[in-house]
Amino acid sequence: MATTIATYTFYVSSAQRLSGTNTDMNIQMSQIITRQARNSHFLAMVHGVTIPFSFYQLSNDIKSLTITISQGANIYVGTLNMTVGNYSTVSVLEELATRLTAICEGPISPCTSFTPTFGFVYNTTTSKSTLSLLSTTPNTAPANTTVITLQFATNLSLGLFFGFTSSPNFSIGISATGSQPAVANPVSYLLLRSPSLRQFKNREWVVEKDVFSDILYHVPLQTNVNTYINWYGDSHPVVLVNDTISAMNFYLTTNLSYTPIDLQNLSWSFRMTISEVLQPNYDSIFSTAFINQSFPNAPIATDATLEEQAQLEQEKQDALMRIERYKQKLAKRIAVSNPTE
Repeated sequence: MATTIATYTFYVSSAQRLSGTNTDMNIQMSQIITRQARNSHFLAMVHGVTIPFSFYQLSNDIKSLTITISQGANIYVGTLNMTVGNYSTVSVLEELATRLTAICEGPISPCTSFTPTFGFVYNTTTSKSTLSLLSTTPNTAPANTTVITLQFATNLSLGLFFGFTSSPNFSIGISATGSQPAVANPVSYLLLRSPSLRQFKNREWVVEKDVFSDILYHVPLQTNVNTYINWYGDSHPVVLVNDTISAMNFYLTTNLSYTPIDLQNLSWSFRMTISEVLQPNYDSIFSTAFINQSFPNAPIATDATLEEQAQLEQEKQDALMRIERYKQKLAKRIAVSNPTE
């Protein structure tokens, strides 16, 4: 079992941040935490969080969708913006129809504007959504030749609300049905992240595939909207490569994106510890060249500010001067003890 050199406990509320936003906050410590032992590293553990469930499932960072309206050789490309909020599988279809109708009735040059009648239906048996264009006004060419494409392939998070993982096309007489069940609450957990507490070899496959991880804590959603999410329990120890820690950034995201969530200015809090532990000795199975190697730590220049570097450099020089004075005293004692040499 690893020997613990020191443990530091942090109780953090976003209301007391130094800078940043409510869910992307920076805190500054009055005392710098520096590794004390030669062969040691830091471990971070989060023990619990309290977060208001005041964010929306359909959030600002996933609300926009590229659409294509085709009428023969004429093609219009535009952006549809859903209203941020919480929906059911039925009400989200109604919102999509409302926003899409407004675009079709507006300027869509080089295409001809028209008033559509949509048949957007959620099937409670299959849990899938179907998109149909029933008719157009006027019901003449080129309006009634319209083909609409929703580019869910470029916004898969929004596609989850409708059950689409690709970009569906639909027109009069041709419908499009989602390839999987529609989910009106695709945000199933939150993630506490910190880019400043730099992790050793940890990876993640959440928003994208196989990238360096900055996740400290996983928070499942097991309560209702407009209540508080209280989740307690120790996280797995996260090995850090920081040599010094003086300022930390923490941000809170969903399982859908790296964008910090919007808690509508309500503060949140968490408790964590950072411990310095000794790296255990071991025999490498690869080569004796790797036996009991010191834990790889990032250069101080990447962790400390210029002021902190100057302070550490001064402490280093003071220590070297003390060693030099000790060597001089020791040399004098040896000379007195051996006068003939």
